[in-house]
Amino acid sequence: MTDPTINTLSFADGETPVSWASEVIADSTGKWYRNALRFATEAEALASANELASRWYMVRATRAAPAIERPNYRFIDGRNVRLENDASPEQRLEDRAEFLADKLGLSLQLATIWVKENPDKAWRTDAIRELKEWASA
Repeated sequence: MTDPTINTLSFADGETPVSWASEVIADSTGKWYRNALRFATEAEALASANELASRWYMVRATRAAPAIERPNYRFIDGRNVRLENDASPEQRLEDRAEFLADKLGLSLQLATIWVKENPDKAWRTDAIRELKEWASA
């Protein structure tokens, strides 16, 4: 039931993700879905995905995928446990600005301005394209 391929984000050699997300395919589209839980290790994210699959009838596949957000959960004794030091919304936006700046080779200051002006757009899949267009205007 576990798919070991990870293709949601690409990382350079020697670079590691900030966290890991549990992903499931839960319908006939073949699309991977994730929630807001982020784990420090790939093993925890996969264990969480598998535990979810044990409760959901339609889960067809599970995997752990790299993520850019800070870890906010642990998987302990078969259940998800929220970390007390979960990042604030402001910290999450700062993390996203840092990721986008690095991905596009922009200054962190420029990316931070865009993310703060567009907090809803910052998390969309086309954020990289939109920020690139904004920065070149």
